[in-house]
Amino acid sequence: MGFITSSQPSYQKMFNRVRGMGLVVLIVTVPLWVFLLTKDFQGAGFLLTVLRTFNLWLTLMVLLGYGNKLLNFKHKAIPYMNEAAFPVYIIHQSVLVVIGYFFLKLNLGNIPTFLIIMVLTFVISLLIYEFIIKRLAILCWAFGVKVKSTQGQKTNIEINR
Repeated sequence: MGFITSSQPSYQKMFNRVRGMGLVVLIVTVPLWVFLLTKDFQGAGFLLTVLRTFNLWLTLMVLLGYGNKLLNFKHKAIPYMNEAAFPVYIIHQSVLVVIGYFFLKLNLGNIPTFLIIMVLTFVISLLIYEFIIKRLAILCWAFGVKVKSTQGQKTNIEINR
C-alpha cells in the first residue's frame, strides 16, 4: 500500500485534505478503543479489531498529511541524510545490540536506559557512516554510497573503471 499511495499524487492530496478532520476523529476513537479494552461484552473482540485497524489507517493518513505540510522544506542537511539513510539503517541494528548489551546490565531504569541506547545508537551509527563507510571505497560500494572525487583526483573506483 505504501508504494501505491506514494506513487500517485492524488493520494497525497487526499491525505492533505483529511489530516485535520482525521486528527479530530483520532482524538475521539483512540480513547474509545482504550476504554473498550477494559470492557467485556459480546462482540468486543470484533469491535476492538475493527476500531484498532481504523485507528491505524487513520493515524497513517494523518501523519502523511501533516508530514507533507510540516516536513516538506529544503535544508542543507537533507541531501546528507538522504545519502546516509541506507547505510545507517543497515548498521544501526548491530550498534543497537552492542550498546544494549552493556547498558541493560546497568539497571538505570527503563526511560534513561531507552534514551541512552537510542541516542548512542544514532550517534555511533552516524559516526561509523561518516568516518568509516564514506572513507573506504569498498564500503561505499557495498552500501551503495556514491564516491565523491575531489577536483582533479580520481578515486579508486574511478581508476578501476
